[in-house]
Amino acid sequence: VTSPEGRIRDVERARAWMDTDPEGFELGHLAFRGVGEAQPAVVVVPGQGAQKPGAWDSVATLPAGADALADLNAAFDITADGRAPAADPLPLHRSLFAVAVAWTAVLNKAAIPIAATAGHSLGELGALVAAGRLSPQDGLKLAEVRGQALQDCEPGAMVAVTNDDAQALAKAHGVVVAAENAPGKAVLSGPVDKIAGIEGHRLHVSRAFHSPGVASAADKLRDALGKTSFSDGLPCYSVASARLFDDPARELANAITAPVLFASTVRALAQHSLFVELGPGSFLSRSIAATLPHARCIPLDPTPGDEGSIVSAAAALLAAGHSGLLETLPGGSVEIGLAYPHARPSNPVEMAEPSPVAIVSSPSTVRETVIAAICEVTGYPADFLDQDADLEGDLGVDSIRKMEILGILQDRLGFTTLESDYAALAEAKISTIVAHVEQRLDDPEAEVEVAPEAN
Repeated sequence: VTSPEGRIRDVERARAWMDTDPEGFELGHLAFRGVGEAQPAVVVVPGQGAQKPGAWDSVATLPAGADALADLNAAFDITADGRAPAADPLPLHRSLFAVAVAWTAVLNKAAIPIAATAGHSLGELGALVAAGRLSPQDGLKLAEVRGQALQDCEPGAMVAVTNDDAQALAKAHGVVVAAENAPGKAVLSGPVDKIAGIEGHRLHVSRAFHSPGVASAADKLRDALGKTSFSDGLPCYSVASARLFDDPARELANAITAPVLFASTVRALAQHSLFVELGPGSFLSRSIAATLPHARCIPLDPTPGDEGSIVSAAAALLAAGHSGLLETLPGGSVEIGLAYPHARPSNPVEMAEPSPVAIVSSPSTVRETVIAAICEVTGYPADFLDQDADLEGDLGVDSIRKMEILGILQDRLGFTTLESDYAALAEAKISTIVAHVEQRLDDPEAEVEVAPEAN
């Protein structure tokens, strides 16, 4: 709910509360009084689009995560994959699967109860591990086969679009719908030349995943799946059918060319109120929030490599009634500086109290600060954010993320919370937020009337 430095302070206060005051505590700008009975979490695992260089950096700072990565590395030598570029299917597959296994180990160590699991595309392998249906070793073998098989396919492309009739758009351009992630949010897949003619956000991939262009990969994966043992375990949903896995070997092979029905899968899980995303990133959390407004979505690693990222997740889980992740964080410090996962951090670095932040009033600087805060919380690149974009309607930013943005702005620009600040974030466009912050900095303690948005 604040910047990384503020989150660290908040969690230290929360840790002290756990020891001394069971009646309640304050976390940033929010107060918690009796969080009630904690609900088990639905664990969701991201797919190809989540890969970033340094995807392991955060989870590797936690002993359980470092141990899980070390075990996989000892058996398969995956050291280089954590820095793999997003466009290379084989190292990407190994990297993201390893991250899912490591975060699963962290959740288990923290004793976070799991109600069900689901994975987005490649994430289905990690979801089956989290559900206890597949061993990490067998899962990594399948990830390697899947990644290599897709890498051997012909080049292709994918584009994310905002369209209420993605099927018609795909048909008009001779491509297919590869994923339905949230209401009105889809991904199209097909040959490079055909995708080039579609307006949208071009994905950094080199193959046309979930299209007929990768059919040969399904046959190769099917052979490996036939030699793999699956166990009984927790409920795990297939995003190719939005139903529980019945025959994982058959369904995982068929899913190679089938569309990812993530939004439908989330609706099938609507009876649950808490979702936890096994990083990196927060794309699935945003998609869930757009599909199930009542749900609380917690990405464990929204900003890989930022030590405050884990602290933020621990704080959010504590607010949901789960103290386990907070209790597994290293003693009174945040351990940083681990470059790679096969060694556990040995020299904790105490986070110094941040120095006072000077108030900045230059309009251009304020705009850049607002954009940077939104990018940090949402994961969107700066050039993707239009001044007329609405935080909730266009960007899918839920109320929790809005409070994070507000906390970052307060920490970096040096003003205290007023009621008008919450109103400014309620349904405002980016340009309105910039104007509001500029007015607040002219008179930091004055309430500012927020003008209604024009329709």
